[in-house]
Amino acid sequence: GPLAELPRLVERTANDIERALVPTSPAQREELSFPSEDVARLFFEARTEYRSFWGSHLAKSAELFDQARALAPEHPTLLAWSAAAHTRQRFFETAPPEHDLGRELALRAVALAPDSAVAHVALASSHMQRVAVLEAIPHFIEALRLAPGLVEQRSHFARVVAECGAIEPARLLAERALELDPTFSEPLAVLMRV
Repeated sequence: GPLAELPRLVERTANDIERALVPTSPAQREELSFPSEDVARLFFEARTEYRSFWGSHLAKSAELFDQARALAPEHPTLLAWSAAAHTRQRFFETAPPEHDLGRELALRAVALAPDSAVAHVALASSHMQRVAVLEAIPHFIEALRLAPGLVEQRSHFARVVAECGAIEPARLLAERALELDPTFSEPLAVLMRV
């Protein structure tokens, strides 16, 4: 079955990570533009809460992203970040609702912006929340290919790769994420586990 393929997939992923970590160009920055000042303010407040990573911060992050989405419902970056917040919040819920809003938003973000690394990370994260590793890994790899310099994608991918047992690639991804942003707590948590 699909789990029998996991060791080969992890090895192939480790090779893809190694190639993605070799700098071929300067690290890309996430391109952001918003239709209004209010949307931008809500986005940055939500992202700050999201990066705090735990419990009440995630609830506040999801709420702020939802407010921003109400003002710009088809903005792919907002959809992707909102998806990430809802997916992460779902992870902490003891009885998650049947309707998976994070997955729905991530699918929409990828459909609207198939070249968005952030959208692919959001979709990969929604797959991981359902423990669908085989579906998640190609989206993490695509995100790394599209924008190897984005901190959140490296950090999330490091966590997933560590959970799959590929310790060295996970360590490399987490270390690189910390180099890019030493204030982000998720890669520290990955390094403590590997």
